[in-house]
Amino acid sequence: MRLDENASRAWFWRLSGCCALAVLGVYGFLWLVTGLLLPYRKISESVNCQSNVFRMTRGMRMYADDYDDRFLPAEQWMDRLSFYMDGEHRYHCPTVSRPGQERYGYAMNRDAAQQEKGRMESPEKTPLVYDSTNLTRSAFDPVTSLPVPGRHRTRARQGSPSRTGNFIGYADGSGRIKLDSTSASTP
Repeated sequence: MRLDENASRAWFWRLSGCCALAVLGVYGFLWLVTGLLLPYRKISESVNCQSNVFRMTRGMRMYADDYDDRFLPAEQWMDRLSFYMDGEHRYHCPTVSRPGQERYGYAMNRDAAQQEKGRMESPEKTPLVYDSTNLTRSAFDPVTSLPVPGRHRTRARQGSPSRTGNFIGYADGSGRIKLDSTSASTP
């Protein structure tokens, strides 16, 4: 068609149909890519959460080293721990919050507060900090607010499916996932 000619009705509908198909094709492609990448996003959030819990646990142990071998008090524990952390973003569980929001997602074990680090009976089993349903800043309780089901997902491994659970930082300095008892799930 030349510029000095008028477009026919059929030509206009063909052009509209091609544009609509192109938009639908792009939308379908983006939907497909998002669906394929979503499980990887969940795993990435889990890795970030595990790192946060490990760093908070390490910070709590450093605090104890500086304060007569005693862990910090439960009240305002995030504020007291901030000197040992590399940023405010570490206090935000990536599955429930982003830095700048008033939601956090971690809690401290009230029973471990101000305990002497060297006199704990089984530090490898004593939680310090963990995923929590209490989303307030400096939340604490006797490990009663673990989310059910767990909010994090492990990677599927050869022969075993992806599983869900929560991250817990222990008094011995380790940070591990506590798997849900019946968490075999689909990707």
